[in-house]
Amino acid sequence: MNLVHTPALILRTIPFQETSVIVRLFTKEQGKVAVIAKGGRRLKSPFRGYLEPLNYVDVIYYTKPTREIQLLSKIESIEFFFRNDRGIEQLAYASAIVECIDKSIRDQHKDDAIFQLTVNSLRFIDENPDLSRETFFTFLFNLTDSLGYKMNLDECSICGKPLTRAGYDVSSGSLICPECRNFSNNVISIEPEAMKFLKAIAFGGSGNQLQPLPDEKCADGLTNILISYLSFHLDYPLRLKSLDMVGNK
Repeated sequence: MNLVHTPALILRTIPFQETSVIVRLFTKEQGKVAVIAKGGRRLKSPFRGYLEPLNYVDVIYYTKPTREIQLLSKIESIEFFFRNDRGIEQLAYASAIVECIDKSIRDQHKDDAIFQLTVNSLRFIDENPDLSRETFFTFLFNLTDSLGYKMNLDECSICGKPLTRAGYDVSSGSLICPECRNFSNNVISIEPEAMKFLKAIAFGGSGNQLQPLPDEKCADGLTNILISYLSFHLDYPLRLKSLDMVGNK
């Protein structure tokens, strides 16, 4: 058995037997792994208080290649996110980020860029709750880029003309111009402000440069487009139950 010492984000926990917990981690050193915290539900367990989703922690665990679930040895906090009162929207979008990682990243797929993107996104939501939704959209856009599925915002995927206004073609997983909409039966319109928002992200806009989206219609459209786009390239439907808290599907 080898010993791994790494920063990690807790994605979710599953009670196991009477006193233990299986913990899904997104680690910096080994990507996504599952560990068991033996006795983690006991009142005097050294793990208590740390095994909550969204926690950013430092973990030590024993790993064995032939074992699917590794053995947690030690855990300490690195940074407490969301220590203050959590608003529903803030919690929903933060939870959607870790749920997205859990459902879209392969086990033991190490990726420093995606790990840091996830940590930075959660930290920004913690510090800027009014921009939770916009931060989630920025995370999705940059995640697809890091996975190698960068969205082409410049040219129509059918005719190649520059995009000034666009729609998202669900069947091809790409953006098309208004003139080419007749070639597809399933197109989601992209509001001008949503297109502007996406282009700002593509040109490196993040952090305090984020601007709130103007209305719910614009935000709902972006939710559908970005999740549909990632689902298309993952080749399976990505259902983020966390978004049910804010009425998204």
